[in-house]
Amino acid sequence: LLFVPFGDDNSSTASPSLDHRLKLCRHHFNSNKSTKSNQIHETELLHDPVLSASPLKRERYHCQYCGKLFPRSANLTRHIRTHTGEQPYKCMHCPRSFSISSNLQRHIRNIHQKERPFHCSVCLKRFGQRANLERHIRNHLISMNVCGSTAACPS
Repeated sequence: LLFVPFGDDNSSTASPSLDHRLKLCRHHFNSNKSTKSNQIHETELLHDPVLSASPLKRERYHCQYCGKLFPRSANLTRHIRTHTGEQPYKCMHCPRSFSISSNLQRHIRNIHQKERPFHCSVCLKRFGQRANLERHIRNHLISMNVCGSTAACPS
């Protein structure tokens, strides 16, 4: 199905001709016309220069392995690595390699440079990633519920 965002009829974000076309579109799909007519209408909308920035138009790069669609070739390239196992980003400090450059950068910061920007307010333990801190805090909460304490329990 074609996704065309509809604002309220008093919206000033679209041009008058676009507002008119959207109202016609709304009327067309609310009527009881045939599916073939709807398909023709959808094709017309996809080729409309005003509506050419619709989400369907942007997702034009597809994965040859699974068919998933992506808006940018870089997104597709990164996704294809999940199928091929390619890891072109190699750590200069250890044998690890990564499929995404930001994962390599995070690895270097957390493992080799020992950055620990996230800290627990209960026990002051530090973590390199927010997700690890959040898991740690959940352990504190579970421990507190088990022993009934309001103070920090050892984790």
